[in-house]
Amino acid sequence: MMGTMIYLASWLLFGWICYRIALKRGRTPTTWFFLGVALGFIAVVILYLLPSKVVEKAPPPQVVAPPLQSQKLWYYLDGEDKRYGPMSFYALQKAWDDDLITAATYVWNEEMENWKRLEELPNLLQT
Repeated sequence: MMGTMIYLASWLLFGWICYRIALKRGRTPTTWFFLGVALGFIAVVILYLLPSKVVEKAPPPQVVAPPLQSQKLWYYLDGEDKRYGPMSFYALQKAWDDDLITAATYVWNEEMENWKRLEELPNLLQT
């Protein structure tokens, strides 16, 4: 009688251990409880060998206010004085990245009095 109680308690103990481990590793705890009762120590080993299904939560994205120049509409003149725009600041940056404009290119937005070369606006695109 005492041996049966110990045997039953060990089954339930392995079921409970598997249940707790499964919760922490993102597995189905009820299923692992019954596997722990049925397989005992073998279920604990299998559960540790399986990869965890817990997905780390990424921190929420930081919302950064765009710089003031990114809210303006920009224009530029190519080598033949052909005007391009209006475009966003990001489109102007892309034109710079794609080598469509250089430091000698004239740019303008609605807050500027005259067209200026990019080299005259050193902080604009980090030229």
